[in-house]
Amino acid sequence: MVLRLNRRTLLGSVVAASTVSSRFAVAAESIAIVGAGSSYVNEVIQRWIELTPDSLGVSVTYDPIGSGNGRTKVLAGDVDFAGSDQPLSDASAVSAHMIQFPMAFGAVVLVVNLPDITNNKLILNGEILAGIYSGAIKNWNDPKIAALNPDLKLPNLGVHPLSQGTPNGGSSGTTYIFTQYLLATNPSWREKFGPAVTKRWAVGSMVATSDLMVENMKILPGAIGYMPLVDARRSHLPMAMLKNKAGHAVAAAADALRGAIAQVNWAKTP
Repeated sequence: MVLRLNRRTLLGSVVAASTVSSRFAVAAESIAIVGAGSSYVNEVIQRWIELTPDSLGVSVTYDPIGSGNGRTKVLAGDVDFAGSDQPLSDASAVSAHMIQFPMAFGAVVLVVNLPDITNNKLILNGEILAGIYSGAIKNWNDPKIAALNPDLKLPNLGVHPLSQGTPNGGSSGTTYIFTQYLLATNPSWREKFGPAVTKRWAVGSMVATSDLMVENMKILPGAIGYMPLVDARRSHLPMAMLKNKAGHAVAAAADALRGAIAQVNWAKTP
């Protein structure tokens, strides 16, 4: 969450915390708080809006236009707050008189469209994903994939990687999260493509939205893509497991997400 520091949004924050005095409650009658950004967190924000008591006289709206667009709007002063999976740099936040803080946790998962491959059966790792999205791995029966999946009958089928973004370089928060994983597990990825998210995909197809990612995944044999865990569940797309640092294959599930959250070292996290 990126929050613009001005009287209106600070008052809105107080109201949301239910610590507002009667004096502020009266003043809040004309307050409208406007937000925009990540579609990933839209559902939880809309639920929070529903739970805001009407008696406070504060209206909150949120437009899920994407992380990049949300950051652009809050920096321009067009909205009071933005939800973004990609944080502002410390310098940018300070110069724009904004604060940012963690708002919600979620997971981005890998999904595939392969014959006879069901949920949480295929095992992948960071090296293989980098090979797929750089074009080095072109077929699903590639020896590197087969070595991780000795018990699976992998099809002789071309790999079709899908990424999310827009042709003009518009950023996707989901893509940012996925890219951070590639950067963390493949030092060569940063050397080859650089740390920027946009315009990096050498192969495959690009889709503009999460909904289009789901639609294309369902109709394209051999496809692999990434999306929020909730979207993968709703669309019933088979999710892949990923090997962690300890070499264990981790299934995409709520318990695994809780375990990952519990490992965060908040004292050393910006």
